[in-house]
Amino acid sequence: SNSNGEHCANKQNGHEPSALVTMPSVTSQSPARQSTSAASAVASVKHFITIHKSVLPIIGLFVFYIGHDALQERMFRFVDFKFGFFMTLVEVVIMLIGSSSSGDTPIHTQKQRIIPIKTLLQISIVGILLALAHGLGNTALQFSSYPLKVAFKSCKLVPTMALGTCVTGKKHTALQYIAALIMGMGLAVLTAADVFSSKAKLQSITDQQSVSLLGPILLGISTILDSAVPNLQEQLLQSAKVNTSELIFFSNSIMFSVLVAYTAYSGELIAAWNYCTQHLDASMILVCQGLCAYFGLQSYLAIIRDHGGVAGVLFANARKVCTILLSFILFSKPFNVRHGLGLMLVFWGVYLGYKGKQQQKKKKGARQQRKSKGDGKSHDHNV
Repeated sequence: SNSNGEHCANKQNGHEPSALVTMPSVTSQSPARQSTSAASAVASVKHFITIHKSVLPIIGLFVFYIGHDALQERMFRFVDFKFGFFMTLVEVVIMLIGSSSSGDTPIHTQKQRIIPIKTLLQISIVGILLALAHGLGNTALQFSSYPLKVAFKSCKLVPTMALGTCVTGKKHTALQYIAALIMGMGLAVLTAADVFSSKAKLQSITDQQSVSLLGPILLGISTILDSAVPNLQEQLLQSAKVNTSELIFFSNSIMFSVLVAYTAYSGELIAAWNYCTQHLDASMILVCQGLCAYFGLQSYLAIIRDHGGVAGVLFANARKVCTILLSFILFSKPFNVRHGLGLMLVFWGVYLGYKGKQQQKKKKGARQQRKSKGDGKSHDHNV
């Protein structure tokens, strides 16, 4: 009733209602409001695209690497397929073709520069170690289950710590040593489970001993060789000032040369080529596996670029868990209490190793801050 009275009073005084008076101002502000709403809509779309761009590499990491692992295990389900080094060669060829076509090589990205012979020798050692590590790891799948291979590769921290302590004198935290001990226990339990499972399938005692132990031995050698690579890569990137693209391109080139020479000398190259020409489905799986490895690596690098190295390690470990679970689901293999206990110990050790590495980084950062503060104080005193 009060609003009706005010409306009538305005009419008697010769004034229009306030709503009619303010209408032109509302109409004049509508373009500004429209532009603001349009800008907010564009910002929302950009935010949506940014979120999806950061999520896509994570999805790609899981899809491509899990697909790679499943295809790799499927290859050794083919009758008479025993070409682990040839499988590694196919992956390296696809990696080189992919990096060359994308322009991610020193030849495309920058002017050519002269690399010292000593640095080239160090890169050659990295390439040789990678070729042997991946070749032996793939060959071990003839004699061991894929979850055991994933477990060995997850425990690369143990020999890496040992080599770092012996060669460079690098110190580690107590939590890292505990993690190494737990991972070693988990590997022992998993190896025992794998050995007992393989013995149950075989008839001959001689075959039992050779086949059941050969897989873990090859995986152990592969893991030790692979653990020497990070120390050498760190030295090349920091001390020798080698670019990342140079390191990847030249180490893959050395891997290619070593694998071609070895497979040609051992006869595996011709035998594998003949096998693939007779089994086109196996050839397609090999190529798809190599493509999955390439795109999985690109997804992993994108995660490190967008979210940092810590997130990359976490997502990689989560992917390994999914790989192991799917391996037991997709491919029939025995699973008992030993497998569950061993996997639990391994991934518990991986988690503790990650936490120990974070502690080490925090201590190093704190020491650097104290050192910089001390240098600043001494400089002020000298002034």
